[in-house]
Amino acid sequence: MEDYKKHSVLSYLKLIFSLDKRLIGVLFINVISSLTWNLLPIGILAYMTKIYQKNPTKEGFQMVFWIILANTIYHLIYAVIIHLIDYEMDSRVSRRIEYKLSTLLYSKLDEVDYEVYQSNDFLNHYEKALDDGASYMFGTYWSFTEIIEELVQILSVGTIFALISPWIILYVFVVGILTAVIFRITTKISWLVSEKNAQHFRERGYIKRLFFLKDASIDLKSTTLSDLYLDMNSEIGDKIIGNIRHDFSKRAILNVLGGIATESIIAVALSLIAFTTMKNNNIVILASLVAAASTLADIVTGLTSSIARFKENVIRRFDVYRVLDQPCVLEKEGTINTLPDFKEITFDHVHFSYQANEEKTLNDISFRIEQGQKIAIVGENGAGKTTLVRLFLKLIEPTEGAIFYNQIPYKDIQVKTIRKTYATVFQNYQIYSFSVAENILLKKLETKDEEIKVIEALKKVGLWEKISHLEKGINTICTKEFDKDGVEFSGGERQKLVIARVFVSSAPILILDEPNSALDPLAEKHIFDEIFSYAIDKTLIFISHRFSTTIHADKIYLFEQGSILEQGTHHELMLKNGEYKRMFMTQAEKYQEEAE
Repeated sequence: MEDYKKHSVLSYLKLIFSLDKRLIGVLFINVISSLTWNLLPIGILAYMTKIYQKNPTKEGFQMVFWIILANTIYHLIYAVIIHLIDYEMDSRVSRRIEYKLSTLLYSKLDEVDYEVYQSNDFLNHYEKALDDGASYMFGTYWSFTEIIEELVQILSVGTIFALISPWIILYVFVVGILTAVIFRITTKISWLVSEKNAQHFRERGYIKRLFFLKDASIDLKSTTLSDLYLDMNSEIGDKIIGNIRHDFSKRAILNVLGGIATESIIAVALSLIAFTTMKNNNIVILASLVAAASTLADIVTGLTSSIARFKENVIRRFDVYRVLDQPCVLEKEGTINTLPDFKEITFDHVHFSYQANEEKTLNDISFRIEQGQKIAIVGENGAGKTTLVRLFLKLIEPTEGAIFYNQIPYKDIQVKTIRKTYATVFQNYQIYSFSVAENILLKKLETKDEEIKVIEALKKVGLWEKISHLEKGINTICTKEFDKDGVEFSGGERQKLVIARVFVSSAPILILDEPNSALDPLAEKHIFDEIFSYAIDKTLIFISHRFSTTIHADKIYLFEQGSILEQGTHHELMLKNGEYKRMFMTQAEKYQEEAE
């Protein structure tokens, strides 16, 4: 059994109640108030009938009037209390549940292994849990509350009928079992349909996000790309509707049978009541029991509907637990949380493939990088360079072979501890809708020293001139996503901003994965001069397609199809007259032609 299926309904309810303790109080209030709401009218009707039967005068009528008035006032007070509770639940409690659940799910991502996070199945489950999890939790709570309310009411009203005719209770019990079974089946069908549509809903979500992306707006306006996506949206919609229609008739028939069964309760109850009370000709008993029969039928109908909603909501617990119970192997691996000063990183016959029985992305990689060295990784696209970066950061682990930090096996070190030793600029970098300073520090700006570091970093990458003229300076929000006065950077400026993160880091190892792809040659030279100067006592590993940056590296590794084809200094590799020299000269000739 998958781990997520081990969670019972009880454990799910415990999780819901743990998200907000007010739920317990609201449950208690609702049970007591609904009990009086349904039972009082029955008792009052019997009492009024009895009074008027004994004293059919003006005085008797006045007494009945005051009873009705008191009951009306009670109902008004009850309605006000219930509306206040509903408002509190909808406006605050439901938001708190949504916030707490989303926090749980966001926190879980920090534990999920990188490869799992990249899978479509996990993303489908995660999106379902994040989008619908809180609403189904709230729905579970309300339907559970309604079931408790209705069970208490049935117990109270049923006691009356048990004294008159136990057959009514037996019939209600049989109908309740029947409708519960029907609703269980229809709920399971609905859940299975949602499972079939999970991928389609995520695809539709992608299309929706696409039309909100500012970077995509030019393509959408200047090409027929939108037509392509609209066609895709229609195809996805047809698939969703097709899955829903597939089991529609089955669910419809079952729901009709359940409805007929519950509606028959009042007819059976009234027949048995009439048969029983006909003998003694007691109008008081007849009147109160007719009201009770109507109430009982409403309660049973409500109970079966509540059970149906409860089942529908409860079965969705798997959407949440499938994420929360996702096994995390790599992220929890290792026990060492403190490392000695960095001396060397060693790759010992490392192989890696993303999936079993798939061609290896990296094949028998062995090298040693020492403290203070400047290492260049070069090669064509798909050579395995970015996979190498992921191995450095322990986002993935070797299929074969081992990696060592100062002779300590990577597998024995906690991932967070390893990653603290690196400051990394990724090829697919992100600019976030936070301030300039927060985008560089990747945390809140808290001290004057941090402010100075940010300014110095901006100077090194050539962005300070622009930022210093902004009204809020380094506190200016990046992008206009959340702030109409936010700053929009060009492609080159965005890359400079990301590279600035290196200059505020105290990590002993710097990794730059294609950090210069959007920079012009002059900006590239300036920034690399600054990086080499800043990293004079640090280890620098940079991946680049531009060979002009590799000349001053202590060692160059040329990757081809997942293997190290050549290695050495620039001078050594040029003397070899191999692939490195060919690629270097080809690029140099291209630059020469452009210059001429």
